[in-house]
Amino acid sequence: MVFMAFTIHCGKEWKTASEYLDLHKNKKIWLPPPQMYELSRLSKFTRLQNLTNYASYRSRQTKELLAPFYYKSSDAMIGVLPGDDLYPSEENSPSSTLNYSSKQLKFMAKNLHRIVSFDMHETVIQKNVSSSNSQLDIFDKCKL
Repeated sequence: MVFMAFTIHCGKEWKTASEYLDLHKNKKIWLPPPQMYELSRLSKFTRLQNLTNYASYRSRQTKELLAPFYYKSSDAMIGVLPGDDLYPSEENSPSSTLNYSSKQLKFMAKNLHRIVSFDMHETVIQKNVSSSNSQLDIFDKCKL
């Protein structure tokens, strides 16, 4: 008995994180801000083995939840992350509307870790604080 092996191609292709970010930037797809943030971090990996090694390493480290707290400014929706001066403490429940522009809020803060969305495709990541000890920093210059 002879079996023939064949592959059916669905016409869909895998893309790199950088390719998805470019598609978002060029308004071909929409990425919600948290996915844009994570794809920006994943874009540092150019080899699957490096990503696998990093994931294995991270699985043994203390986890930090990156849950954004959202504010509405006069010109944008701002998701602040741990380390940002606007990130609420556990005891604090701040207002979700701020009467300042995103630019004013940027200059009022010393520590920035936020995702600023002006519309569906114009999103900026502002970060000047270090990531926790085992987190891959979004602005690391190296390609892994």
